[in-house]
Amino acid sequence: PDRIAATAADVDPDEMQSLPLTDAAGTSLVSAHGSMVSVRGIGMSDAADNPEYRLAAVKAIIAMCSQRSYANLADFEWYVATLADLVYVAGVDVSQLLSERLLDVTVRVRQVRAFSIKMARRLLSDSKLVDRATSVGFNSSVLATAAYILGEYCTLQPSSSDDISLLLPMGLSKLSDEQQATFIQAALKVYTHWLKEVSGYWNNTEIWELVRSVTTTTQSALSSRFLAGVSEDRVSSATADLPLQVSSRLRLFVEVLKAVSVATANLGDSAPPVCSELHSLFTAYELNPVSAAAQGKVPVPEDLDLDTPLGDPIPDTTDRVMPPPSPLPAPRPLAASHANDPYYLPNVDDIPMVALQLDDQSARTRKHRKSKKKSRRKAKPHSLSPPPPVPVDIAGDEDMPDISK
Repeated sequence: PDRIAATAADVDPDEMQSLPLTDAAGTSLVSAHGSMVSVRGIGMSDAADNPEYRLAAVKAIIAMCSQRSYANLADFEWYVATLADLVYVAGVDVSQLLSERLLDVTVRVRQVRAFSIKMARRLLSDSKLVDRATSVGFNSSVLATAAYILGEYCTLQPSSSDDISLLLPMGLSKLSDEQQATFIQAALKVYTHWLKEVSGYWNNTEIWELVRSVTTTTQSALSSRFLAGVSEDRVSSATADLPLQVSSRLRLFVEVLKAVSVATANLGDSAPPVCSELHSLFTAYELNPVSAAAQGKVPVPEDLDLDTPLGDPIPDTTDRVMPPPSPLPAPRPLAASHANDPYYLPNVDDIPMVALQLDDQSARTRKHRKSKKKSRRKAKPHSLSPPPPVPVDIAGDEDMPDISK
């Protein structure tokens, strides 16, 4: 490792940037002890202000670190922190690529899950990053992955009611349907885990007041984000227009909050059972990575019947005889409003035909042009006096038309 580090120190950063990134990913510096050095050599320096270079650099970093199931990594916390830092690459949206790698390494490496929660909190706590993601969708995928990690592995870190607020940002409704569902599900998991932990200190009045306050605050957050402040009896109608993956999780969260609010209405000697049992809904099974070929190894149950239809068979409509087309409607009679209109012609055939003599018309046109030229020659200059007023016939009240009919 010392020899590799010394070799990397002798490499000119400019030459490292001029090296094709695909070659840099396959260079001899990439090993279990040299991947960190290689990433620093490819790193985003001030000279690398080209967005295309930055995108290629991110792909090269991920390629060299994740190849052969992370065989080149010795420090997974450093890798997760590097992925979190790459979110801030200016001018390049690499959230989809980073979110896939961040989720993959967190699920596959159990020892790094607690550190991934810290990085997820750091990303979700960045108000500028969240505002940009919720407004223009930039890096929204990696924030959804951070929310998933925080909710799925919340039991590995001390719980905090602040995490619930991080998972219900102001612009949550502007994200995609899948991302909204991820945030809501994660917030529900964090809330039930926090509720379970604080239930052990129920003999303190402050804990009861804290549970009431956090529950009310969470209800208000969900209402302002999705329900537009509607009352509890109109939640079903308010969520009817939402996508299914969002409305189902939202209704579940609302019902959980309502049950906790009712159970904690009065201070008792011990915590209500609902406070300590809700989180067991999400901890029945541990999420583990599954191989792409794992489905083929699952034995098919003997009593499984995939050929019998579940309901009544769908009728065949291919040979259905179509009904004859309906006849055209009869022409409507002449409207009463046009009965006395001499210019209204209900039928085109009623238009009178007039024969036009082109020879006579041309002669009259030439004669009219000659007379017009002679009149122009004899015309006197215009006088400066104004033209005589045109007589105007003003109708009195008795002559005004009756428009009341």
